[in-house]
Formats: sequence, structure tokens, C-alpha cells
Amino acid sequence: MERQGKSSLAARVANRLHHREPVVVFKHYDASAILEAFRRAITLLAEL
Repeated sequence: MERQGKSSLAARVANRLHHREPVVVFKHYDASAILEAFRRAITLLAEL
């Protein structure tokens, strides 16, 4: 799935969700990698 505008779409959505913190997942997109990215983001937010 190349050149479909996925990154552009993700950036536009992130820009419109001002009240949310984006979680970026790259290279590995399997379920465990996505859950790990969320876990890291939640841990960072909890430390604030």
C-alpha cells in the first residue's frame, strides 16, 4: 500500500484532535507493537 496518502491523512486527523496526544507507530505494525506503543504513551502521561 504505497502512495495512498496514509501519512497525510494521519497528520490531518492528528491536527484536528487538539485534546489528544498522538501515538506514533512505525516499522512494525502488528497488534503487539501497537499495544506496546499505547502502553509507553500511557506510562509517559502517568509520569507527568
